[in-house]
Amino acid sequence: TDRDLSLATGSGDISVTGAIGGSNTLDVLTVNNTGTLTLSSDVTATTMTLTHTGGTTIAGTVTATTINLTDTTDAASITFNGNVTATTLNTAAQAYNVIFNGTTSTITDAATFSNTGYVTFGNGTGDTTTFTGGVTATAPSQVNLAGTVKTTNTTMTLGDAGTPIVLTANTILSGNTSGDIALGGTVNGAYSLTANTTGSTTFTLAVGGTTALSSLTTNASGTTYINGGAVTTSGTQTYNDAVVLGADTIITTTNSDVTFVSTVDSDSTSPKRDLTLTLGSGSAGFTGIVGTTSLADITLNSSATFNAALTADNLTIATSKIATVKDDVTIASIIALSGSSTLAVNNASAVTIAGTITDTGTGNTISVNDSTASAVPDEANFTGTVAADSLTVGTSTSAGKAKFSGSGHATITSVTITGGNHANEDSNVTFDYALTATDITLDDNTGSTKIIFAEDNSVTIAGTIDGASAGEGTLQVTGTLKTFSGAIGTTRIDALDVDAAASFSSSVATTTATIDGVINRAASLNVSTTSNLGANVTTTTTQTYTGAVTLSADTTLTTTDSNISFGSTINSSDTTYRDLSMATGSGNISVTGIIGATNKLDVLTVNNTGTLTLSDAVT
Repeated sequence: TDRDLSLATGSGDISVTGAIGGSNTLDVLTVNNTGTLTLSSDVTATTMTLTHTGGTTIAGTVTATTINLTDTTDAASITFNGNVTATTLNTAAQAYNVIFNGTTSTITDAATFSNTGYVTFGNGTGDTTTFTGGVTATAPSQVNLAGTVKTTNTTMTLGDAGTPIVLTANTILSGNTSGDIALGGTVNGAYSLTANTTGSTTFTLAVGGTTALSSLTTNASGTTYINGGAVTTSGTQTYNDAVVLGADTIITTTNSDVTFVSTVDSDSTSPKRDLTLTLGSGSAGFTGIVGTTSLADITLNSSATFNAALTADNLTIATSKIATVKDDVTIASIIALSGSSTLAVNNASAVTIAGTITDTGTGNTISVNDSTASAVPDEANFTGTVAADSLTVGTSTSAGKAKFSGSGHATITSVTITGGNHANEDSNVTFDYALTATDITLDDNTGSTKIIFAEDNSVTIAGTIDGASAGEGTLQVTGTLKTFSGAIGTTRIDALDVDAAASFSSSVATTTATIDGVINRAASLNVSTTSNLGANVTTTTTQTYTGAVTLSADTTLTTTDSNISFGSTINSSDTTYRDLSMATGSGNISVTGIIGATNKLDVLTVNNTGTLTLSDAVT
């Protein structure tokens, strides 16, 4: 028959060296004193009530159905140094402290800590404190955490605006498995924090704002809400679950990486939330979609890789940092390159890069590379106005394909297009509107290179266009009324393909030429091998066709008192015989090969005051 024991000593102290209830359990153990209570061994009772104590230390285990803590002296502590096993824990609302230091303690029913002193759950990494029915600790002045604190599919609510949370050792918070975890206070302490639940994890206030955590990890399948505006760690941050920003948020590490394995979103469309990453030499990796609910401003003070679609109002890439994107990018306003910064498109499928790209400082680069080896590259379509110091499409080991379709224009100082190391790895770039550049270089490898100027609009293409070595790269014009202000082929390109009317303000040199659109003007035209002429060509100085010339339409060649020379044959392309007219003013005309040997010409007309030299037969 379990018996009650009541101890009342006023201001006197109480100490018990041996076990209480070790052989036969006490029914009710009641202590009422303002002195201290020291229990040096185990306690087993149905109910243990501590009233008016001046401080309690229990060294051994406590096993009870109900534990009642009431009216303890302000700032005094009730300390459980051993393991506690209880069904119910009741705490009265006085300013005492409650401390669980045991390695394995379990409270079965939901526990609410009403004391207004601090609470401590664990004092070492290996400790486990379990609140099976859930736990709420918002009234205490502070919540100290160490080891594992867990519930069983029930809610854990720790801290609020007046109750900070302090890590005193590496800490794991577990909902085991679906219980929500709500951290309502600031979280500080130079230790790791892991939050494991398939429910929601909420950080209401700043994390690591006073003392940076060593690391932060959340598990998969749940949702983490970052509402406090900042998360700071000295080491890594790994968010394995979806992340929702409930405030403008700054993520900070000390030269360590941050990984977002799932999605990242704003909590609303108005207002949208900012995300700033300041990771020192660390970098950020985003696996899931960013901005299904759009973010506002994303600022990358460290490099970041976006493996899925990205949507935000603005994207700023800080000086010397790299933003690598592998899927669609939808930026409502500005993608800002800040100086020696890089927007790297590394796509395995067709992607769209939407947003105005601005160029501040020097050394800013846009690069485009398809990540699939030995394959025809997929297109990256830039739909906004673009400015950068350099554009690189493809490398010697990979191809790239870019299109600039924005209705504004592209201002890119230096453009380099490089073919990859496989026959399928041809790199090409298409500009639908104006391009202002200084130099454009076409670098063939196993894969070839091409630059295309498309769409019908009267725009100027500024900048020289050259092969990296003689005979590399193709220039194709498919849109009418383009004007090229720079020299073409100072280092001779491989192919000139003019499908629509174009003008060249300087000289043009190419290995082969296919002219199906009128060349309204050029300083000169020099073709070192074969030419297919299907439209008129007008130059202010010489035209040189070293290889065989085929006429695919009636053609007029015109110079301003300058020579036209043919180093080989001239033929119609088929049995529809073509006219060839040449007008050179005082310039000379010379043809070395046979005219009309394979397919004859229809009408050959020469109009010049210079000489005409035909070195072989004419048909």
